[in-house]
Amino acid sequence: MTPSRRILGKWSAVRGNGWRGFCSAACLLVLLAACEPQTGQPVPPDAVTVGDSVWVDTATVDAGGGTIVVSEPGGALDGLVIDVPAGAYAESTTWEVAYRPILANSFGDAVEPLSPLISLDGPDDYADELVQVTVPVTVPDGYFAMGFYCDPSTGQLEAIPLVDQTANSVTLATRHFSEVLIGGIPLSQLSSQSVDTGFLPGRDDWHIPNWGSLITPLGNCSGTCITAMWYFIERRKQGEAPLWKRYDNGMGPGWQTPDFWVDDDSAIKLISVAQAEVKVLLDTEVYNKVLAAGLKDAERNFYAIAYAMKVTGEPQYIAIAKEGLPIGHALVCYGINGRTLHVADPNAPGDSTRTITFDGTKFVPYASGARKDDSQAYDKVLFYGKTSLVQWSRLASLWTDAEAGDIGRTKFPDFDLRVIERDDNDNIVEKYGLDMLNDNHVDKKLFEVQLQDRSDCILRIYRFENLSTFETSPIELKPGINRLGFYVAGNPELLGMYLGGTAEDWYLCWGAFDWVNVIYDEATPEPVDDDLSALTKCAISVNVHGHFRQPPIYEWQGSELQSYDSDISQTWTGTGSFSGNTFSASWSRAAGTISGEPYDSTGSLTVTLDPITRDVMSFTANKTETSPAGTEPVTVTTASIGGRGLPLRYYLNAPQYAPYLECDATGNTVCQTIDSFQYRVEQSESEWVTVVPWTEMWDFTCDDADWDPVVVISFTTE
Repeated sequence: MTPSRRILGKWSAVRGNGWRGFCSAACLLVLLAACEPQTGQPVPPDAVTVGDSVWVDTATVDAGGGTIVVSEPGGALDGLVIDVPAGAYAESTTWEVAYRPILANSFGDAVEPLSPLISLDGPDDYADELVQVTVPVTVPDGYFAMGFYCDPSTGQLEAIPLVDQTANSVTLATRHFSEVLIGGIPLSQLSSQSVDTGFLPGRDDWHIPNWGSLITPLGNCSGTCITAMWYFIERRKQGEAPLWKRYDNGMGPGWQTPDFWVDDDSAIKLISVAQAEVKVLLDTEVYNKVLAAGLKDAERNFYAIAYAMKVTGEPQYIAIAKEGLPIGHALVCYGINGRTLHVADPNAPGDSTRTITFDGTKFVPYASGARKDDSQAYDKVLFYGKTSLVQWSRLASLWTDAEAGDIGRTKFPDFDLRVIERDDNDNIVEKYGLDMLNDNHVDKKLFEVQLQDRSDCILRIYRFENLSTFETSPIELKPGINRLGFYVAGNPELLGMYLGGTAEDWYLCWGAFDWVNVIYDEATPEPVDDDLSALTKCAISVNVHGHFRQPPIYEWQGSELQSYDSDISQTWTGTGSFSGNTFSASWSRAAGTISGEPYDSTGSLTVTLDPITRDVMSFTANKTETSPAGTEPVTVTTASIGGRGLPLRYYLNAPQYAPYLECDATGNTVCQTIDSFQYRVEQSESEWVTVVPWTEMWDFTCDDADWDPVVVISFTTE
């Protein structure tokens, strides 16, 4: 550049997120923050007198990038460098550089101006890459220096990320430009300070854990931090309610779910869209630039965070990193006590005990991860600031969209949930879309829903009255209203690629959630016109096949156990009568050719039927068989069975066996309607005694397909 100087009358416009627009060339009052904030509140602005605006020069940089070096021998900005990397802007850009000397100020010890008030009038939009600006200044011995944006209309200062500081310059990293000054402070004021910004986890952070979403599968740490900071600074400090659990969706008034985050779809979408659109650019090249700058000097990063909070009284956006990791993690630093940074971690919502310690030369490793299920020992801390790398004004529009229910409409995929209806032979007879806006009326107790055309996602179903667990389709409905939450999540490919995620982790990658009322209109049963008094004989038959959970023990075996696979068939047959809807019978039959019994037999049975449908409501039976007198060895067999709620009606003329419950190999059936089945055989001889213990089924499940029970209850006339 050819050095030149001229007086500026007025800058043309206020653009982008920066503060632009100089007043006339006369002396001007610029309001800036001054005294030391110890309570987290911005200090009252003090007056500062500035001189005439001095224009330095204009330069153009094409889309391929370039470096602007100011040549102004003897001038305040001689040697200023603007480094614009390739890809920062899609088109060529024009830059104007000017400044106003600070003639007098009453900043006090918090901010000692080391430069004039500098105006960098560049592109309106945020750069897509980090632009570095090196400002020539003289940094006194024992001082720490960094850059600040200055807003003349409000008197606010905002710290800018620091890349480097030498005795003769300060290098800043940013994505947008406005009026800037370099401020300095004695290190003695930063080494032992205490600052509370007023931000507190469990009150001012999100309650949503950092599991990411389908559009941000690697985590939402940046989106979580910057949206929480925006709300705290722009809304909370203006008197609005705290953020913690404020945006609970639930099912409307009276149906809130404050301890269930999965249904807070507007909040999750806001965080995810902010992560995807507004976060610090985390592509490899930009991330490595920030990381490399942060690796140079841990002490510089610590003092930058401390200085930023001291001057602004606001929480700061920081990142943690580790050499060799392509992905870092974002935090909100909301307080400092000596060399201890107090941080809000998206992986630990509401935890106010999290801290990072600077030991004077390095940061003590801090355990966290890019997502909640990740764990790394991060030993690098980077200062990101507030608006330097984050498009603050975009966050305001995202909040507006979220509160209107419009956030993420074009970002998150649509999902098609289909209700499947089957006939008694398990054939699909109808398939239709689940109505997500209105009540769904069904007349079948077993409710089946399928997620269409998304093999990378899964569907989980929550009942409103039990949010601690989920179910998978099909589920059993209760009569009347069933408030069901349908949760779609997935995307295992990216999780496996970056974080080694397993199938069990997929559901944590949020995709969609909706509460829907499903109303089961239970059909009124038709009365069964049967004359129960004509039925005088009842038979309960059971056939159990499989590996017994308690194998037999023989005295001569000692402590060794053997597997025992067998079929057990038992039948209880008694002659009795109905009293109301309950049939009772008992018997005592001696063995012999007349009775046809091989054993002496005693027993009883009871079966209660539904008075309308005649379904079996409950049943019990027991029987003892003893070998006839004089038989060796003496054998005693005892058996009993009890159950309830059989889904089959009784048989007037039963086949030999009819299926009651069958446990499949996948363990999907829970056989809870048989309360118990017991079987025991005792044999005695003069030399030894063999005891087969009770073979029991108590509230048994079919998780390993050990049992394959078949039960038949039949009634006949004599």
